[in-house]
Amino acid sequence: MIRSVKQARDTSKVVLLDSGNYESYWQRNKTWAPEQFWRACRELKPTMAFSFDGAEPDPQRSAEKIIAGLEADQQACAPIPVMPIVHATSAESPGLVAEVAKINTAPIIAVPERELGDGIRHRMRTVAAIRSALDNAAPNRALHILGTGNPLSIAALAISGADTFDGLEWCQTAVEFSTGKLSHFHHWDLLASTSPVRKLSELYEVPYAQRVLAHNLVFYAEFSDALRQYVGTEVASGAFDRILQDLRPLLRETN
Repeated sequence: MIRSVKQARDTSKVVLLDSGNYESYWQRNKTWAPEQFWRACRELKPTMAFSFDGAEPDPQRSAEKIIAGLEADQQACAPIPVMPIVHATSAESPGLVAEVAKINTAPIIAVPERELGDGIRHRMRTVAAIRSALDNAAPNRALHILGTGNPLSIAALAISGADTFDGLEWCQTAVEFSTGKLSHFHHWDLLASTSPVRKLSELYEVPYAQRVLAHNLVFYAEFSDALRQYVGTEVASGAFDRILQDLRPLLRETN
């Protein structure tokens, strides 16, 4: 892995390292600790990392406690930039994110999508509230949403004020090119004809999983370009235009 990360960095790719707590939570690994995270960060040398956090919100959470953990990570991982993660309820998030931004100058602050609300309408409103609070407290900070890889969610939350995202959908599902809707990974055969990569489904010498991933990555690259274009010009194209049609009723409600 160290060699792969180095190759990515050497070709100007951005390598983002998270704390590993999500994986340790689901794998029931109770031995994962900050010291192991720090060692991984120093050895992998990513472009940037997110701070060591818990998988669940801390009932005793506070901006000061978040900053204390962040500063310990920043000191141990230096010179790798480490960005804060804020865990909170949807009602608490805007204020807590703003407090963290006032205390620390990290250019990116992350929040998990699952804590933004119960549905996409609720999550859009929460992101809009965080964006407003963040802009008032510390302008020009980026808002990262953890665990967001569904194209519909990316579009909805980006329009609401989020800047960057990460998720596993690109490698766990198959995406339909014209709509951005996701299907089971093993249903890609039904969607392959929507891919602009010609005859991808006929390249039987290439393993099935690699063909699905190539299909997905081409979609996400084009989708990301279309989303950036829309944010800058409000001109929609490709699958993003179809997604925008689905989102318009919610956008009218949340604006």
